[in-house]
Amino acid sequence: MVFHVEISASALQDAETHIRYVVNDNADERGAVRWWNGLLDAVDSLEIQPFRCARVPERALRIYNLRHLFYHSHRIVFRIDEHLNRVRIVRIYHSARRPLRQADVR
Repeated sequence: MVFHVEISASALQDAETHIRYVVNDNADERGAVRWWNGLLDAVDSLEIQPFRCARVPERALRIYNLRHLFYHSHRIVFRIDEHLNRVRIVRIYHSARRPLRQADVR
């Protein structure tokens, strides 16, 4: 079964924030492009077998049935809707940040 992958506005904003950081603070445009292209590959990989990814460890988020896929220093946080064959990416969250809260994924 192939899933359709959607990226939420907040997840897209997370990725754009990281790209701006890499370009502006590290002056590494090529690195930002490599990171973005790799992120798209990781996201695309969720079209097939998204259940291979673990559930998020945050206890408060278990009610949302979220899973995550690690990409470099980031977590691609998503939920799967089997009935619609859809994966919705809700956040692209840097692993060094505080744990996710309910307000982060609504």
